[in-house]
Amino acid sequence: MAIEFVSKSKLPTAFGNFEIIAFQDQSTGEEHIALAKGMNTISNQPVLVRIHSEYLTGDAFASLKCDCGPQLQSTMKMINDAGQGVILYLRQALLHKDFKDRAFLSCLNLSDNLGMS
Repeated sequence: MAIEFVSKSKLPTAFGNFEIIAFQDQSTGEEHIALAKGMNTISNQPVLVRIHSEYLTGDAFASLKCDCGPQLQSTMKMINDAGQGVILYLRQALLHKDFKDRAFLSCLNLSDNLGMS
């Protein structure tokens, strides 16, 4: 995947201060996010990394249909405690298309349609 830097900013969160970095997949045009902490220094120690696929209802709305929100929050806490790490937050085009095509689709039905029930 060839990527291009888009922008970055500081992001204070309930789990500590992070740097949020937007980048774009050049082959698809999709934008993704990296949340980073302590990556300005080179370390000889292993670095915590999580690749997290976006799931809006679980990540933002605490849906009980998945445990992705708690996994993301746990990783942010672990990275903050370690002082260094990265979360690659990958957007899912299929999910966005599903929302556009079915604007009033309930969380339960969305999970069922994505095979998550």
